[in-house]
Amino acid sequence: MEDYNDINEKNSGELSFIDTDESTDRKCPNCGATVTFNVETHSMQCEFCGYTKELAQGAGNDEIKELDFGSAELDENCDWGNEKILVSCKNCGGETIVDSVVVSTSCPFCGSTNVASSEMLKKTMLPGGIVPFAINEKMARDCVSRYVKGKVLCPSVIKNNINAMSFRGIYLPFWTFDSSTSSTYKARLGYRHSNGKNTYYTWKKNNGVYDLFIDDQMICSSERARRASIEKVAAFDFSKMSTYNAELLAGFAAERYSVSLKDGFVLAKASMDKVIRKKLTRKLRSSYRADRVEFTELQTHHANVTYKYVLAPIWVVAFKYQNSVYDLAVNGQTGKVEGKTPYNIGVIVAIIGAIVGLYLLFQVLPLCFAFIYVVV
Repeated sequence: MEDYNDINEKNSGELSFIDTDESTDRKCPNCGATVTFNVETHSMQCEFCGYTKELAQGAGNDEIKELDFGSAELDENCDWGNEKILVSCKNCGGETIVDSVVVSTSCPFCGSTNVASSEMLKKTMLPGGIVPFAINEKMARDCVSRYVKGKVLCPSVIKNNINAMSFRGIYLPFWTFDSSTSSTYKARLGYRHSNGKNTYYTWKKNNGVYDLFIDDQMICSSERARRASIEKVAAFDFSKMSTYNAELLAGFAAERYSVSLKDGFVLAKASMDKVIRKKLTRKLRSSYRADRVEFTELQTHHANVTYKYVLAPIWVVAFKYQNSVYDLAVNGQTGKVEGKTPYNIGVIVAIIGAIVGLYLLFQVLPLCFAFIYVVV
């Protein structure tokens, strides 16, 4: 890890924040300054001259075109609307998509400035939809502040310096899959009995075919996010999604998918299998009044599979504490926060000491009372 901004030397000498920069390819038509997407007003705004351009609200998930999985061609539409470049981090391996006018940047995930820009973006599929940011930077900062203040063991130097941390808005890539599933199953239905002393089950065999249409099975297509805690905040309302609009990316970066469409569907099928088992178990227990359901065989066939490639928003912040890097993620739509924070060793020692002290106190007190009783 390298190139951190030390901003809190006088308070701890241990805490430093990873700085990130903001970029956009949008210029104000009036004054030429940077125009960015305003989360609260859902418009493009210039902070210098006040220029405003209203953007259309979300078209909704139903308006986003579903693509046929069987005839997928990922390089058919790669026009992102503006000239983009792919920036690869040499430290963590993350790849983000930024505007071609960016001179320098840092990795929004690990904060390293050891990044390299590749050729103009090619062979990277254009997203079909995008969930716009609904949480601005100030709101994200407030969410993180509440999150770390709720961590009793988190060092106070972190809790007191949230406002000094650098937040970065980034769009994560997702595959969503629709599938008409037909599952052939064999199961055992268990019925619980009790004779007053022991509980036992009697079993009946059951088999059949279970059909279920699964809509928008979401798979995060960022390996980096899947390995970290970032994926834990990835629960989005796709009914608020808009068709892809390059202007919604103004001021933000977008991570390139690192999980292929094919691999994404493998992951989706595993997730769908869990959904099928859960729903089928509930149906069998209800229909046959069974207490337990155990599947001995379950084979699922997928038909009419379609997919979408969409982007969804998160805020990320990284900081360094005692030579270790920690990152937190904020859902850019809901404000949910996830991530690891360091522990205050002093507080842990104090808690352990208090527990040991109380234990010894309660062990010694009876002896003291007994001694006093004998003496008196």
